[in-house]
Parts: sequence; C-alpha cells; structure tokens
Amino acid sequence: MTTRKKKTSVISPGSTGHPSSWTFLKDQLRRDPRCAVLFLDTELTCLLASPPIDPGLSVPLIGEGLLRLWLYDQRCPTGLRDTVQHAAGPRLLDALDQRLSNVRHGPVSGDTWNDLADDPSLVDEWARAAWSYACQRAREYRNAHGIIALVGGASAAEAIALPFTLTGGEETPGTIRDADGREITQWTLAVGKLTGLVNGSTFRVVLRCHDGPRTRSLEGGSFALAVLAALQREKGIIADYDPLDVLFTGDLDAAGSLLNVSGIPAKTQLAQRLGISLFVYPGTIQKSPDRLAIPPGTPARECIDRIARHLDALGMDSLNARQANQRIRELKNEIHEGLLPLEQAVRRLDRYESVFHGEPGSEYANEGMIYAAMLRGAMANHGGDPETGRGHLHRAAQLAQQSKNPLVQMHSLGNMIVSLTDLGLLDEAENEARDLLKWVSTEFHGNTEEKIEARMVAAGVLGGQPLLQKALADPSLAAESLELLGQALDNARQLQQNPEIARDASQIALWYALLDPLNAPAQIEIAQREIRACGKDGDVSEQFLCNYRFLAAYRAILGNFPRNLHGGTTSVSSADNLPDMFRCFTDWPLPQAEDWLLGTALKCRGCLHAVAGHADGALADFEQACAKLGHGNQVLIRFIGATAALQAADSLRLTHPAKSKDFAQQAHAVFESIKDILYGPHRDPSWIARARILAKGADPQGTDNPQLRYRY
Repeated sequence: MTTRKKKTSVISPGSTGHPSSWTFLKDQLRRDPRCAVLFLDTELTCLLASPPIDPGLSVPLIGEGLLRLWLYDQRCPTGLRDTVQHAAGPRLLDALDQRLSNVRHGPVSGDTWNDLADDPSLVDEWARAAWSYACQRAREYRNAHGIIALVGGASAAEAIALPFTLTGGEETPGTIRDADGREITQWTLAVGKLTGLVNGSTFRVVLRCHDGPRTRSLEGGSFALAVLAALQREKGIIADYDPLDVLFTGDLDAAGSLLNVSGIPAKTQLAQRLGISLFVYPGTIQKSPDRLAIPPGTPARECIDRIARHLDALGMDSLNARQANQRIRELKNEIHEGLLPLEQAVRRLDRYESVFHGEPGSEYANEGMIYAAMLRGAMANHGGDPETGRGHLHRAAQLAQQSKNPLVQMHSLGNMIVSLTDLGLLDEAENEARDLLKWVSTEFHGNTEEKIEARMVAAGVLGGQPLLQKALADPSLAAESLELLGQALDNARQLQQNPEIARDASQIALWYALLDPLNAPAQIEIAQREIRACGKDGDVSEQFLCNYRFLAAYRAILGNFPRNLHGGTTSVSSADNLPDMFRCFTDWPLPQAEDWLLGTALKCRGCLHAVAGHADGALADFEQACAKLGHGNQVLIRFIGATAALQAADSLRLTHPAKSKDFAQQAHAVFESIKDILYGPHRDPSWIARARILAKGADPQGTDNPQLRYRY
C-alpha cells in the first residue's frame, strides 16, 4: 500500500508549511488527532522531539510512540526510541516495560486488557490517558486478523504496520471500512477482486484507523494477499499463525494472479523491525528461510498452497486441540454444503487430527476425533463409497458412546442421518431420526441448555433432512417438516447460537422454496433479516438464500407452468408466463461460491431464461452449471450435475436442438454410471428414461419428470 508522495514525503528539518516539517505535521494532528496511527516513524520522531503542549494532541502522539516501542521491542529505530523515552517520562516507560511487554505474543483475554489499562502508579491525568491509548492500540494489534504494510516517504522509503480485522454480514463482500464503519472506497475497489476466491464469504475488512485526509491519500492494492491469507487462516486452510508474526504484501489482478508491488525494501525493513518470522512478497529471489518469494503471475490458490507449505515447514501453526475442535465443526458444515474440494478438506482434516493426536486424553481432542470420524464418513459418501462411509460413521458413534457425553453422541447420530439422506436412504434416515427425537424426549440426560440443544438438533435433522426430501413425493409430510424446523429455530434462538439460528432460518426458507414457492420470496426476506443479524456467523446461510430465490422460481415453473418446460419459446413476451414475483430474476445475485451452490443456482436460472425466451442466456447458464457440477470425484455432485444437464436438454429442445441432445446424452451417461451407488430418488428409473427420450430429440411431455421429487 503506498501513499501519494506529495502528501507524505520523508521527514527532515524543513521550512514551515513543508509536508515534512514539524509545523505541517502538527497542523495535520490538530485537524484530526486520530491520524497519529498513520504517521511514519520518522514523522513521529519529528513531532515527539518537541511535543505539542495541548494534551488533546500530545496524548495520542505519546500513546502512539509507546505503541511503536511495544511493537518493535528491541528493534525500534534509535531516533524514535530516544524521542519517545524523552517525551513519555520514566513512569510510562516503567509501565511499558513491566506490564505491556508481557502481552506482545499469544492470546490475551479481555480482563487482562482491562487490568493493564488501569495502572495505579500513573497519577497524572495526561499520563493515564496516554497509557490507556497505548493499551487500546496494543489490543488492536493483538486482536487483529492481519497487518498491512503501508508505505510512504520519498521514493516509498518507509513503511508502517496497520492492523485489520475481518467481520461478516457485508452486503458487498470485500468492503473496506474504517474503525467507525465508514467505507474507504478506493480500497474496497481494490479488494473486490478477492470475492471470487473465498467461497461465499460476505466479509468486510475493518482497518484500525479512522477515515480522514491521511486515509484518503492511501492507494494501491498490495494488501490483497494479506487479506486473502487472513481469510484462509480463519477458515483453517493454512496454519493458525500469529498475525503479528507474518507479513504479507502482494496485489492480485482481476483473474486472481499475483502482481508485483512497490516498496519491497521498505516493507523488508518493517518486517525486521517487527521481528517477523516470515515475510511473503512477489519476487523470484528468496534470500533466507524467513522470506517467501512467490513469482508474479502465480494464481492465488497456488500462492495459498505455497504459503501453507512454508508455514508448516517453519512450524508456525499455533493450533491447539480446542481450536482444532472448533475448526473441524466449521469444516463439517463446509463439506456438507459443498463449499470446498474434497482434496482440500482431506488436507485440513489430516491437520486437525494430527493436533488431536498430539494431545491424547484431552476432552477437546477426544471430541474432535469423533467429529473427524463423522467427516471421514461424509467424505466417503460424497466420494461414492457408502460402505466405507458407514464404517467411519459407525466408528464415530462408538467413540461418542465411549465419551459418555450425550450431546456429542447426539451430534454424531445427527450427522449420520444427514449422510443417509444425502445417499437417498430416506426411509432409514427417517427411522433413525424419529428414534433420535424419541431418545431426546425420554432418555437424554444433561443440563437445561444441553437438553434444548439436543431438541434443536433432533428436530432440525428430522424436519430438514428426510422429511423435507420425502415431502416432495408425499405432501402429507410437509406440515410436520415445517413444524419441526420451526421448533429447531426457536431452540436456537433460546440458546442464542447464531450459526444455528442462521442455518435453521435458511432451512425454513428452503422448505418454502421447495414446497410453497409462491410464498417463498416473502419468507426469504424474513430469513435474510434474521441471518444478517447473526453477523459473520450468517455468511454461508446468506449465500444459500441467493440459491433459494432461483430455486423457488424454478419450482414454481415445475409445479404450475409445465407447458414451459419443454423447449420454451423464442418470444421475449413469454416472460408473462412467470409469476410477477419472479420476473426480475435477472437482477438477483448469484451465490458467491464456486461449487454445487452456484451450479444449482445456474441450473435454475437457466430454466428461467428459457421460459422468458432468453435462449442464449439459458444456454450460457446451463453450460456453466454443468461445467461446475460435472467434474471431480464427488458422486453426489456429479449426480446434481446430471440433473442440470437433463434440465438443459428439456429447456433447450426447441431453441438449440443439437445442444439439447448433447446435454441429454451427458445426463444419461452419468445416471448410468452411478445408478448402483446411490439410493432412493437418485436411483429413480425416470432419470434415465427421460434422458433417453430427450437424447432422441423427442418431446417428453406427458412422461414422469423426476425433477419434481428432487430438492436440487
């Protein structure tokens, strides 16, 4: 990140009014005392040589000086150290030495920070204020998800470290905001290119500074790699490094490839002052193990793979069993939701299991091994090996029973029911789920919160899994399914568990999309409000809502407008065939994901385009959908891809007959290849029969359409 040279030139004695002069810098500070966080070290040195008398200016200045001493430790530039020591005085320096230096590394609790900020040895009001400022700033660095190297001075000769945090719930993913929530537009534009690389995360980046003239002078995109790495660290894809121990710099182009950036020498010096263990930058020359040069032009995903390997080689993973336990639960959701490739999931699971093996006997490790067995089972099922999957799930159930933790056992059984539903074993899944609900009602032992959580899981898994899928063929089950989902959401609200609130709210929206599509738009709006109130915990669920908008419209066409399914028409006026609430479908955002979630949304939108007479738009969407869903070793995803190809053949039969036959043949080949692996609605012979009819170019009207009984 660089600053415009005319606004932040290198500091040296100069005439009044020169950008490098004491008077000019004091005037900047007077206009906005909060800009002290963005002063270069040489600028701080200049001002602290003769601090302003006004406490409103001297407090943030001296506080920032103390922060830099803490941040750089013994590596602080001599000039800055001397001026801070002279301006701060012995009591503040003693407090820094004896109290704040102990929290330079490792996690720190909120109570510890509160104790630190209250130092009874500081009697002067200005000293207490400066100390409080320094503690607050140190807390921002310790709680940061990463740091950005900001470069300034003549010829980009100097850099400082600015901390940032990641939060969720942003309408425009990748928005950059200051500490007060104001958008910093020029940075948002630069980071927007990351949104396609982070699988549906509605993230925002919060800079620990305040918007003002100094912030607006910042330009460039060299923070992109730092933000991307922080996002991957939060998802557990790379090592859980200390954010103050790794410095990243690098821009990304629109295609997601690494670009060169300026100011590498200044950033290298900053890394040395910070005592950084690893400095990652665009380049081809790597001088030492504590530096990682990645050649410009390297795709972002390969950049992350290189960073992950280098962090592991340096042993910089601070993940413990407690943290790995939490990460493995998040991984479970991502696997079930198809948000990452199985190969990547396996690497992460291997990493978490190695952490658990390193802490044998730990409660978190024992519980984590249960979740690991669940995930192995789910991945085997998705990979088309249900027998191996059952073995892993049986192992998870055994471990859960041995743990004598009924809540863990509950989650293990719930995960097994989800896997059975995914495979199409709906009767078995329903029986297991009803037994689970009965067990919770009559035999489950735990405290009040645990009982509520157990009811939430049991109701949600029965209502949202086998009953919802079976209700597509047997509407008599629909009301019970919705009632159970409502109970699960009420339980989640009681527990104030945001991830579960978001998931259950989105499940209710799915119910409406599948079974009552004309009322789904209103329900989706209700769910969206509740999910956004969950902040970052609602990121993934909000992407599912994007999918459900298209799914509801698609289901409305399937159920109420079957005349439009068989080729559509070339007349744009045929959009009148769509219910009013769905005619603006071209304005709806697609899910920001790269896997089945986006693929199924494109399948639905392709059908809508065909009904509206947009034949070329339909073809483009269907081709994208099949490209995303037709590859890899996940049998369930390939099956969903075949349903998209079958719908493409159906919708394009009259407008693109040759393409229609190609899609039908593609669907037929997949259905044939996996018909003996999956069960239930996946094995319905109507899939193959319909694909054969369309492969011949014949009209399937009047024949059974299995899409009506399938949730994707």
